[in-house]
Amino acid sequence: MENCAAIDLPGLRKAALMTLQEEINKKYHGKNISKEYFGKLLEKFENETTTKRPYLGILIQWLRKKAN
Repeated sequence: MENCAAIDLPGLRKAALMTLQEEINKKYHGKNISKEYFGKLLEKFENETTTKRPYLGILIQWLRKKAN
């Protein structure tokens, strides 16, 4: 039971999402980002087959919201 208590899944998911957001913000420096960009990134993430990012589902869900 101790191992389960040490894992903070919501915190890890949030950290993965924040990392993606930081990567995007670094690339665009606060400029408006088109829905097309989010759509292309979403497509890239959905098609990852070899090495998938941790918590990919959370990232895909966020990108879907941004792309629509």
